[in-house]
Amino acid sequence: MLDRLNLLANAVMFVGSGLFYLMLFSQAVPAFDAAKQFGKRSYWTVRIGLSFFVAGSLFGTLMMYEASLPQVIRNIGTAVLFAWATFYHAKKWGVVSKVRRHTGSYPVVK
Repeated sequence: MLDRLNLLANAVMFVGSGLFYLMLFSQAVPAFDAAKQFGKRSYWTVRIGLSFFVAGSLFGTLMMYEASLPQVIRNIGTAVLFAWATFYHAKKWGVVSKVRRHTGSYPVVK
């Protein structure tokens, strides 16, 4: 049971974080320029960190490893957060709805 929950959580993390990566660092959201919004250091920190997260969740999905209860709980929580962040930002940036809800930017420490 825990193995299946962990597999599902890792798969959701992979899909969610992969889509989030594409929204941030591809032309899927032409109105959002991550390099301008984040600044050079933050841009590369987010890009590298998210890349490792996507790769780690993919390997977790493919390996189907036996996880402990605390790790499964953490993975489920992280999967829920990435699923929410992906849908929220896809809607906000117009990827899903084709209508941008927010035209300004948030202040980011560079």
